[in-house]
Amino acid sequence: MTHIIDRGYNSYDLFTRMTGSGAFFVTRLLANAVFEIIEPLPLSLENIDRGVVGDCLIYLGGPNTRCPFKLRLITYWAEDGRIYRYLTNRLDLDPWVICQMHHWRWEIDLFFRFIKQYLKVKRFLGRNENAVLIQLYAALITFMLLQIYAKVAENLDRVTKRVLRRVRRRLLGWVPDDEIAAYLAAIGSG
Repeated sequence: MTHIIDRGYNSYDLFTRMTGSGAFFVTRLLANAVFEIIEPLPLSLENIDRGVVGDCLIYLGGPNTRCPFKLRLITYWAEDGRIYRYLTNRLDLDPWVICQMHHWRWEIDLFFRFIKQYLKVKRFLGRNENAVLIQLYAALITFMLLQIYAKVAENLDRVTKRVLRRVRRRLLGWVPDDEIAAYLAAIGSG
């Protein structure tokens, strides 16, 4: 298993403990990190074409705070012109795979942000896998139904606060038969 860590948790002691216990990690290196390059590693043309501009073994830290294990530093030049430096103790993987691992970590962060922001799931009501999945499915179904309602009944591209108030009012109150018929007609003609 490889832990993909946010760079906010950069701790030389944590990296030392993980490497010493046989656990693997990938993280972005802080811009002000101190390290000493031990050995540059060769890059394939394919990796260079993908944007990997450096791969080397390093000692992390200064004389007093040095991590005793050799670590790997991969430098990646992204298409947007930004340079990323990834730190890992995975010496067995291709540098491009390391870059992609961290990229997918960011995608997972975006997914959880979507869950919190749009599905309004701030915390899980249950602790087992089934309870979490039921809560996520219910939230996703509700979100999709609201999107469909906003598009069909309100002719909007996204759910607004006005749409949410209207749905809430409809769910909690009595709806006249003529409004139901008008809504069904709108769906049928849309």
